[in-house]
This record gives sequence, C-alpha cells and structure tokens, in this order.
Amino acid sequence: LANWALLKTPHCSNALRSQLRRNFGRLYASQSKFDEALRQLADDVYYSSLMVGPEHIDTSGGYFQLGNVFYSMNKVENALAMYDKVVDIWYKCVTQLLSVDAAAYELPTLGDAKGAEGIEVLSHIRKRREECVGASNIATGESNYVLGLLYQYLGQPMKSAEHQRLALAIYENQLGPDHQSTKDVTLSLLQLEGGA
Repeated sequence: LANWALLKTPHCSNALRSQLRRNFGRLYASQSKFDEALRQLADDVYYSSLMVGPEHIDTSGGYFQLGNVFYSMNKVENALAMYDKVVDIWYKCVTQLLSVDAAAYELPTLGDAKGAEGIEVLSHIRKRREECVGASNIATGESNYVLGLLYQYLGQPMKSAEHQRLALAIYENQLGPDHQSTKDVTLSLLQLEGGA
C-alpha cells in the first residue's frame, strides 16, 4: 500500500521516499529476504543522496543498514566497507562541528535524537569491528576515536576520554607514537582533559 501511495504521488519528497525504502529494507532484512532488502536500502541511499548528499549523516543510516544486511549474509568484507563509510561520514561531521570555525560558519548542530542515533550506530560498528578484525585493530581504534569525539560534542567528557584513551592505546601500539593519526588522538585527548 505504501508503494502504491508513492506511485500515485509522483511529487512525493525524496525524504519520504528515502524513509519508506529504509523501512522496507529493514522489514525485508528481518524476514531474511536479503536481496530485496539490499535493493530497498540502495534506493534509500539514492533518495537520501538526492536530498542531502551521499556524505551526509542522514544518508549514513542507509549505509549502516546495508552493512547490517551484508553482515547477515556473511559477506563480512562488504559489511565492513559499509561500516567504514559510516564511520568516515560521522568523523567528518563531528570534527567539523568541534572545530573553531563551526561557530564562525554557523553550522547546524546535532540534536539529542541524532546524537543518540550516532552513539548507537557507532557503538554497534565498534562491536562488529571487534568481532571481525579484533579489539586491537586500527579500525576498532578509529571507532573508539569517533565515538569519543561524538561524546565530546555531546558534552560527556568522561565517556569521551574513555573512548579516546582506548583509541590512543591502539594507535600507539599499531602505528607508533610518531604517526600523524596517533598525534591527532593525543592532541584531542590533551585538549579534552585540559578543558575538562
């Protein structure tokens, strides 16, 4: 019925089309109709991209759902690729919001609901990465770092520091203290602890 309503309403917004496709994708995934779920979720990403762009956190929800479907299909490499995309989008968003220029450019802020969604999604991805590539893998460290930055943005310095310390330990172990990524996490943690 929902599909029929969309067909009868050609001027329907891309936001509604995206949300409907995402809901159908999740429904089909829950019924183990994975091919149909992938098709619906790909349409979700398409309509969301038309609306806000492919690198927007609203679009990242579609990538996340695609990752979950691939994981359910035991296509772990594909799932991890989708999760990488989600983490990258959230990293860019949160670092931009935390930057000094954010106030100057009057960037839109994340609301409580979107922030909570980000925490849930990034925590899920971190758990999947731990299961698939290990707790000391760079990808797991990256998940911790982005989670820490999001907690920092949301005004939760204790949780932020906890995740950033986990990330720093992984980065130091895997990349060494002189790698730029390790230096970035160190600086972020020092700024957080200095401002707390």
